[in-house]
Amino acid sequence: MNRNWRRRAGLWLAVMLVSGCGRQVVSPSLAPTIPASEELIEEGLLPEPKDIPSQEEEIPPEPVVNPTIDEATLTEATALPPIVPDEGRSLIVFMSDFGGQDFELFVVEPNGQNLTQLTDNDAQDFAPTWSPDGKQIAFHSDRDGNDELYVMNADGTDVIRLSADLASDTFPVWSPDRARIAFVSTRGGKADMWTVDIATAELTPLTDDTTDPANPDWSPDGTRIAFTAFNPTDGTGSVRVLPVETGVSAPITVEGAFYPDWSPDGTRIAFAAPGDGLDIFVAQADGSNPTPLNSNPEQQHSPSFSPDGTQLVYVQSSGISSDLWVMNTDGTAATQITQDMNPLMPRWSSKPGSDG
Repeated sequence: MNRNWRRRAGLWLAVMLVSGCGRQVVSPSLAPTIPASEELIEEGLLPEPKDIPSQEEEIPPEPVVNPTIDEATLTEATALPPIVPDEGRSLIVFMSDFGGQDFELFVVEPNGQNLTQLTDNDAQDFAPTWSPDGKQIAFHSDRDGNDELYVMNADGTDVIRLSADLASDTFPVWSPDRARIAFVSTRGGKADMWTVDIATAELTPLTDDTTDPANPDWSPDGTRIAFTAFNPTDGTGSVRVLPVETGVSAPITVEGAFYPDWSPDGTRIAFAAPGDGLDIFVAQADGSNPTPLNSNPEQQHSPSFSPDGTQLVYVQSSGISSDLWVMNTDGTAATQITQDMNPLMPRWSSKPGSDG
């Protein structure tokens, strides 16, 4: 794993380590114990055994029914379609070292159903973010020996490498018009934010200051980027907002805040900051009126708004494990949606099934 990246942006991941969260060996949700067939029959999960007909009896063929596949395809062996954002359904993408493996990318529905692993390799895959149309995922990975930017389909297929530089390129995030990707790079000799034009591959530096940026998030109107600014000397962080045209950022939070996420209407920003433990806050876009949500002694961080702006997904960590939780933006109805997954950096898909 590239050590420069760990120095800059991995500082906030240390929250997971100091809270005592370790890698989980087995998750009951992914590796269940298979009951005996008698138990499955009693629970109604298997039908009662039928008498085997004699050879003289003609056994009618069982009808093939798959409501998710068009009838024209039933004559061929067809796999179930991959789980992708469609028909208004949103997904949450995140990274996890579940089972002691390298960090891989996963998606799960907001109700905790259909947990699906998207990547599986010997490298570290980090910081996934959705394209504005919900059909692709950008991330950074060291799978080719250095931290570079990649894009893949929402089902994990067709992985494309976007960058190839001796520097470290990390934390990609799409512009709302899908024309550019902002990212953090050390190609200028130190960590700064850059953009790359998707059509022309033209690179443009955005920042040139003394902080180490991480976790950028583009505002819905495309004019500003919120990001975590780490002090390279002492590792403290704050959330800053950068007007894309001027390139001059300004802090909007107190020290210790990190991982900002814009609300879909651009009027609010969610972030994590010290509170009773480490809490989720929601503030106005200028940083005013920061309000802690669901404060408790647990470590809560990495918030991301739902597409309609009414809920947040976030990571909650204890001394035993960490998982994804979903709550309303007023802090009510907090619900755990994964089990022993040790997730990081969740992002809720923005416009599932749309064309951009």
